Amino acid sequence: MQSAFKDRLPALLKNIASSPELYLHQIKMEADNGLLIEANADFYREAIFLDQRALSAKSAGMWVPLQTIRNATQGATGKPPPAHFIFHIGHCGSTLISRLLAEARGVFALREPLVLRTLSEVWQNMNTGTSPTSRAMIEQELEFHYRLLSRTFAQDDVAMIKATSFTSNLGAPLLAMNSTNRALLLAMSAEAYVSIMLGADYTVDLKGFAQNRYKSLQKFLGALDFALDELSLGELAGLAWLVELMKLKTIADDCPQQTCFQDFDEFLIDTRSSLKSMALFFGLANDPTTLDRLMTSPVLGRYSKAPQYPFDAAERTLRIEQARHKAGPEFERGLALIDGLAKGRVEVTRAIENFGYSVQ
Repeated sequence: MQSAFKDRLPALLKNIASSPELYLHQIKMEADNGLLIEANADFYREAIFLDQRALSAKSAGMWVPLQTIRNATQGATGKPPPAHFIFHIGHCGSTLISRLLAEARGVFALREPLVLRTLSEVWQNMNTGTSPTSRAMIEQELEFHYRLLSRTFAQDDVAMIKATSFTSNLGAPLLAMNSTNRALLLAMSAEAYVSIMLGADYTVDLKGFAQNRYKSLQKFLGALDFALDELSLGELAGLAWLVELMKLKTIADDCPQQTCFQDFDEFLIDTRSSLKSMALFFGLANDPTTLDRLMTSPVLGRYSKAPQYPFDAAERTLRIEQARHKAGPEFERGLALIDGLAKGRVEVTRAIENFGYSVQ
């Protein structure tokens, strides 16, 4: 299959600037290589996440030099096309909302493209003295990948990209690509987040991205009076919530006309009103017929990452209560870390209160 794909690649590359039928699934910046795979509309629609789980034994693709792709896209000049985004703090309903909005006319949805993770790390290291790449080259690279992510099959569609939670540092530069770009900023309360992260045992997430979040907090606040290895699991959950919320606040500050905020629990309580507000914000159809269709979607009432399980506001409340009980003392440690960081730091309290949350 790889041999057949290699034979078709030159013809496919001719349309790569305008069509998403070739998807740049993964990149290795140090080697300047990228994994190109053949994709159709069903591939994007069915992929809950555009990471390794989107690939199968039937996937056709191969690694190619990124310069080959750059050369094929040289004809794409002028202002980059529009694209919309969902930035979030993680585990707060972003997959559900992405899948639901994907059913609206004019939306081409992409969920958590891997390339944004790599670009986020490169962007974070920029201007730190540890990056071998200049700012100008990194900005040029970001625009190159933005153009690929913003392609659609239908001319009138707009890409709506749900980013991975810790990639929100790319929010402002991605929105700056086109003045019509919009981003939904999605979060939930610290109490709900810390409960879920501990009760559902997201240890890999909390520990795997702890260093990234610690460095981000240092950028926000300067020197910290605690080391990362001193934090318990509950405190890592508190750190994650605060850092990701502060990243969303940065996007909101830098792009106030291009962003709107949504609390996930409020979405579940008043889904129809929330959907109408989102549709208005993104410029999608929001008439009663369209809203009725979205409200009866099979996506609602199911857990998006595992659709075989039911999920609604009551189920979520129950899960949060069970998770908080399971978390035990670590739940209070997580909230205490947030509270301690907020004391005497106006930038922390502003980030929390900006989204309607409160400090203990």
